[in-house]
Amino acid sequence: MARSARTRTPRGARKPAAPVWDAAVRKALGAPPWIVRAETLAVGDIWGARFHTTPSHELIHVLQGHATIEDRRGSVRVGPGDTFVIPRGTLHKDVREQGPDYRVLYVFFHWPGGEKLIRELVPFRLASLPGGAKQRLHATMKELEDEYLGDAPGATARMQMLLLEALLALTRHAQKARQARPVSGARQRAAQARRSRSMADVRAYLEAHYAEEIGLEALAERFSLSPFNLSRSFSQEFGRSLVELLTTIRMERAQEFFAQGLSVKEAAARVGYANGNYFAKVFRRVTGRSPSEYLAALAAKK
Repeated sequence: MARSARTRTPRGARKPAAPVWDAAVRKALGAPPWIVRAETLAVGDIWGARFHTTPSHELIHVLQGHATIEDRRGSVRVGPGDTFVIPRGTLHKDVREQGPDYRVLYVFFHWPGGEKLIRELVPFRLASLPGGAKQRLHATMKELEDEYLGDAPGATARMQMLLLEALLALTRHAQKARQARPVSGARQRAAQARRSRSMADVRAYLEAHYAEEIGLEALAERFSLSPFNLSRSFSQEFGRSLVELLTTIRMERAQEFFAQGLSVKEAAARVGYANGNYFAKVFRRVTGRSPSEYLAALAAKK
């Protein structure tokens, strides 16, 4: 009987990692992860002042603000929409930045069958997660949070499956990132500097043209970006969406016009609102007071 030919890996070449990875996934699927607790909270400065660990793994989904995650191997900057894992026992710090509160959804969990996979989920390998993958992860994490806060039958099992789905998506990306050519720190910093300058220009444009009708597509074309990249980069840079910041700028200008003696109708028109009733609703949502209440408070100070 003739022997079947074997495919040999050339000397010095890296053997494909897929079979090893697939075997680790099969082992992990035999015992799904189980959740210790989940919670949404604003991270305080204390967690950035010193290195610390947790007895369980941490799946972290950033909802607002920015921080730098540091461990013994390096650091990575994270912002809204980023999802990453801190393996249990890992010394790390969460150094939050100035600006909006750094708010995250924490899921503390154990996964005995997935220890090999978890060790690959270091933050710097997950920093380049594609935009589409981030959106799908965000939807998964939101559903997990809803199940945790609700009391529907079978919520625990559903949460396990959602956590498993998120972890498998992250491990697949980490596997790709592990095989990819690493990007130097200098290149990363240069790219970050370019993005910061570009987004600062966008913000300056919003502050100068707040009274005009500003559409995402037209704004993206003006700055030679795709609408998706503009929206994503802006949220990453400032921790808020374009619409949220533009609305805040308009309401701040409206308050300035009120202080100058303008009426509600006049101030609304000055900041780009033709409908005074809609302006009043937005003003209350942003400031917590109606325009009439704000004007009454101004008058009381005089």
